[in-house]
Amino acid sequence: MFLFRKIAGILRGKATPFQLAMACILGGMIGFIPGFVQAPGLLVVLLLVLAVLNANLAVAAVVGGLAYLVSLLATPLSFEVGRFLLDGPTSGLFRWAINAPVLALFGFQYYVTTGGMVVGLVFGVLAGAGL
Repeated sequence: MFLFRKIAGILRGKATPFQLAMACILGGMIGFIPGFVQAPGLLVVLLLVLAVLNANLAVAAVVGGLAYLVSLLATPLSFEVGRFLLDGPTSGLFRWAINAPVLALFGFQYYVTTGGMVVGLVFGVLAGAGL
């Protein structure tokens, strides 16, 4: 039990609960990005938000690694969620985002990227609540 508290103290440091929660959420979203080639702008923006919010990088890296492993298993779920978002009721919003000058680099035209952001958000919120 002592070792577990020591490791948790090192990971948490002097971070506030908000910073820990945002590290979990952003780490989950980064972990569910299918790759840099598909969504370079999205990855860069998420990393910048992680730095601006001064979130705990160790927690974000651990949650991001776990999210990446889960994303390999949950790719069909991410695909279906993305297909619902891109072809369903929010298709107009995503059509605009896909064709917007800067947002075109976010890879929203891929079902797995769009669905992965939603599934990664849910994963990050659950990880933040568990932490």
